[in-house]
Amino acid sequence: MDAYDIFKKLSKGVKFSKSNNRILSKKAGQTVKLEPLKVEVDSVSINGDISSQNPTEQNSTQNSSDNNITILSSSNIGNVNKAKKRKHGEESEMQCQRKKKLLEIEKINHYRNVEGISVVGKNVPEPAYTFDHFKIDADILENLKKCGYEDPTPIQKQAVPIMLEEQQILACAPTGSGKTAAFLVPIIQQLRGPQKQGFRSVILCPTRELAKQTQRECVRLSEGRNLRYIL
Repeated sequence: MDAYDIFKKLSKGVKFSKSNNRILSKKAGQTVKLEPLKVEVDSVSINGDISSQNPTEQNSTQNSSDNNITILSSSNIGNVNKAKKRKHGEESEMQCQRKKKLLEIEKINHYRNVEGISVVGKNVPEPAYTFDHFKIDADILENLKKCGYEDPTPIQKQAVPIMLEEQQILACAPTGSGKTAAFLVPIIQQLRGPQKQGFRSVILCPTRELAKQTQRECVRLSEGRNLRYIL
């Protein structure tokens, strides 16, 4: 409904003529001007609820909500980029470490397969490649060379590192593979020298002949340490 319709309803039954207009204008001393009326029409929402705001208020609130723009400064953008780069760098470094670890494990397993070494268990130390890789004193290394050992045998490569870390071990190897030296070297390394503490190590052998052989090997490998052996 516009201003013309409202005026038409209000002036229903009234007759207008030129003479009436002249008289009214003379009495009022001025012409009559008709201005359009402002009619506020409530807007209806989709759910059928009548909103209490007029269109201008709704437009203003909508414009204010639309104008809420978050502006990031160059420093904030730089910090975000730095954080992303740092995170990417850490992830790439972790991936590199994982690859290196996998390559090391693969290399160790390949070496064990070549030497015919089979291990079962967790946290098994890496096998030694030479006598120099054993973490033992120089006098024991010299005694090994005097006894005719040039390179460690497969049982010695794996058993000695395990016993030097004081881990329990159950080993099996053929006759003449160097099993005696494999368990004697770690024992002599840990005993170091004589002490007044009684028996510090006990070795059990199934036969007397094997016990004598073990004693002779102990004397040769521990030369210069003044250790006592009782059969």
